[in-house]
Amino acid sequence: MTTPTPEPLAPWTDALVCPLDRTQLVAEGAGWRCPACGFASASTVVEGAARPDFRALDVAQDAAYTFRIPVAPLDREAVARDYFRAVNADFPHFSRAEVRRQFGTKLDKGIQYYCQQLWRERGAAARILDLGCGQGGNRRYLRSLGFEHVVTTDWIAPGADMLVDAHRLPFADATFDLVISTAVFEHLYNPYLAMHEIARVSQPGGYFLGSASFWEAWHGSSYFHLTPDGWHALLSANDMQLVDLWPGWGIIPAALTHVLTPGYLRGVGYALQSAVEALYRLALGERGVRRLHLRASGAYVVCGKKQISGLAGERISSGRAAEHHK
Repeated sequence: MTTPTPEPLAPWTDALVCPLDRTQLVAEGAGWRCPACGFASASTVVEGAARPDFRALDVAQDAAYTFRIPVAPLDREAVARDYFRAVNADFPHFSRAEVRRQFGTKLDKGIQYYCQQLWRERGAAARILDLGCGQGGNRRYLRSLGFEHVVTTDWIAPGADMLVDAHRLPFADATFDLVISTAVFEHLYNPYLAMHEIARVSQPGGYFLGSASFWEAWHGSSYFHLTPDGWHALLSANDMQLVDLWPGWGIIPAALTHVLTPGYLRGVGYALQSAVEALYRLALGERGVRRLHLRASGAYVVCGKKQISGLAGERISSGRAAEHHK
């Protein structure tokens, strides 16, 4: 008799691997098991609902990562000239308020642009990983575009199909056409390992869309707040090209929301930011506004693309160091 595949992961059976040694997982009862090392997925209740748990919380590992040095910094004038493309493009999109209201997500204009670009390139067959999905609003937006294959993951969140550790993803190499990870990277204790994993599970030519805090408060166990050079270093170290970069939100609303009057004057902050940008635009043009954003922003958003002949899958080794059973 065939053991039933646990839902909602049935569509991803071919892609699920052990987070410890990357052996193909097999369905076993209500969970998944590694035939090589014995890892078994757990079941964790999140807000009253059980979620398959692939985090391997009881297993510690040692990981070795090879860094490529030196890393040349970005040329700020080139960034101001060549990036900010998506947020300055003319195309149908939802405003910040509309996308929150309709889908419960923070996907800004730039991210919407590249999601639509992926649809034009690969259509409904594209496979998408939402890493750090929260309530699941990103998938609702992606499905509105027509995407059918979206798996939602998080460390712990009610919108997740499965709970994962971003530093050791339970997916096979070259599984996804897009990995989207919004407001997540500042919460990762080793962003290099996490980006390595993203590159590993990405198809050659696949996209990464991510955002992270820059001038926001230390919040929710945030570790590394990323500058544009920080994003460039993470992507280039893992054979991914920085395609585009833009601010997630301005420094004024970020400061009012996170630091000065937490949560109360966000709308005022957006209005003040727009006024400052309008003055810069009048005095210095669009390039002046971009330079302003590159000096300070609440967060930065990037689009990266996996190199066709990348070596990301060959540059890390990890070993099972210890097990701590609950």
